[in-house]
Amino acid sequence: MKQAIFTIIVIPVLLLASCSLWTKSSVRSQSPDKKSGYSAPEKPRLVGDIARPWGLDSVRVEGVAIATGLDDTGSDPPMTKFRQMLYRDLKKRGVQEPTVMMASKKTSMVLVRAMIPPGAQKGQRVDIEVQTPTRSETTSLRGGWLMETDLRKMAVFDDTIRSGDVMATAYGSIMTPPRTGDAKKDAQSQLGGIVLGGGTVQKSRNLGLILPNEDKVIMVKYADLIQKAINRRFHITGRGGATAGVAKAKDNRYIELYVHPRYKNNVYRYMSVVRSVALIDSPQVRLNRLEELRVRLKDPFTSSYAALELEALGPQNDVLEILREGMKSSDVQVQFYSAEALAFLDQSDCAPVLARIAKEEDAMRGPALGALAALDDINSYEVLLDLMRSGSFETRYSSFRALWYMRPNDPIARGITLGKDEFTLHYIESDPPNLIHITKDTRPEITLFGRDIKMNTPLLLDVGKNIMLKSDGDDKIEVSKFSIDEPDQKRTISTDMAEVIKTVADLGATYPDIVEMIQNSVSTGCITCKVLVNAVPKGERFYQRKGSSKSSDDSDLDSNADDEQNPPVSDEDMKIAGETPLSETPAVKIDKEDLEPESADSKRHKQLSDPKPWYKFW
Repeated sequence: MKQAIFTIIVIPVLLLASCSLWTKSSVRSQSPDKKSGYSAPEKPRLVGDIARPWGLDSVRVEGVAIATGLDDTGSDPPMTKFRQMLYRDLKKRGVQEPTVMMASKKTSMVLVRAMIPPGAQKGQRVDIEVQTPTRSETTSLRGGWLMETDLRKMAVFDDTIRSGDVMATAYGSIMTPPRTGDAKKDAQSQLGGIVLGGGTVQKSRNLGLILPNEDKVIMVKYADLIQKAINRRFHITGRGGATAGVAKAKDNRYIELYVHPRYKNNVYRYMSVVRSVALIDSPQVRLNRLEELRVRLKDPFTSSYAALELEALGPQNDVLEILREGMKSSDVQVQFYSAEALAFLDQSDCAPVLARIAKEEDAMRGPALGALAALDDINSYEVLLDLMRSGSFETRYSSFRALWYMRPNDPIARGITLGKDEFTLHYIESDPPNLIHITKDTRPEITLFGRDIKMNTPLLLDVGKNIMLKSDGDDKIEVSKFSIDEPDQKRTISTDMAEVIKTVADLGATYPDIVEMIQNSVSTGCITCKVLVNAVPKGERFYQRKGSSKSSDDSDLDSNADDEQNPPVSDEDMKIAGETPLSETPAVKIDKEDLEPESADSKRHKQLSDPKPWYKFW
């Protein structure tokens, strides 16, 4: 009887317990070290089997600022909370009479926003967006200068604005969209603009791994095991040659990850490789795993995942041998994934393969050039120089951008700084046809590809507010500057495009002025060579194998993949990572002494303002 009772009660309990411990989302209930009986399975457990990534989202930071230097197109902002925030900020920055400054037609209150990418480090530059607020009477931001402002994470809770710490500062020349000639569209487009590279990150964003909310003792041991496994694979060399691991377990649920320098421009791949690191890997298990990965690498449908796992094993001879075999495959995808992994393992023999794929395969051009940028050696440098001189327009410029990412201080990448350190000019000799490239993201730069790029005459062009180009049809251009506060200036130069840009910049033209000059020159026929903007590979390209087509289901899978790569950030995850959720930050309070004195029209302003929540402006 007792035996029957034991069978009825105990065995089902044991079965339920075993089910809960061996589900896919669970973690082993015993200690992972050998002393507690842990034995490595035939296929080792990977970091990604236990931990999920943290910090792969872009963080939006916002602020309120004032744009100056407008051509009487500004306005006095209405009485809102944003105006009071701006008033207090101007007082802190030493402006004696903020009310007078805000009321000027040469200024306008603007809302400022930036997206700080994952893994961004202190001092990194980001693009800034500016926009006039709702019900602003400003008619144009063209020619404006964004005064310095602080940017924070902001949100509205219970009709109050809550903000976090300062994460970036912003200032610089505002670039508005080019005017199209359509009065209605132009009037709307001139109410917003961008400041290229105008933001400076003030607080580094490290990545991290979050462990399940399981037994604390077990999770402490797993956190230690994961930390050691990652640090065996990745370490950073500091001053004096001292090395340190990239992973640091902050507690039993969060492991902080420093971005390895080789992956500074590809943090998503970095996280994928980290999550492919094995916790425990015995020699026999490693041998079996390598043979399995060798087979998977040869299959174009599994080669990308196999290459990541091989990369996670590190630059060992047996790993490199398998990847070099893959690089010799007859399949382009297998060649690419193998060469890409070799690049991040610092193997220079992959450079010619990546260069050929970047030149011939549109869908793989972006990641191929990204891998070449990560491979900072003479072979990669030379193939990038070769790609800049030939190939498609996109290949030329994106190769130049890869060189800049790889060696920002290289003379070719550094270029000539013009306009009081405002933008750079680059000249690269290349095969015909010629190309003028303009950037509207990351950093302000103009790049000339070709030989003898000249402006056609006759011409008559305005550059900015007070500079004019004039030529009656010969090979000379007269550059004139008219200013109220200083004597007029005149210079005679050749029609060489580089000389024209240098001259007008020396006379005070801003980067937006010069971009508009180039665009007007194209429309009037003064420039006949190709002019492109942001000619870099687009992320939505897909490689189509011969005889295959992309189905509608693929787009759904792609969007799901994006959702998994950028999951919504919860308050709980922020607390685990040591950050304070905005919902728990104190509301922005403005003391009475910081309030702007009310004018006679203040009550009327308040009746008309009724501002929307902060996030509605975007």
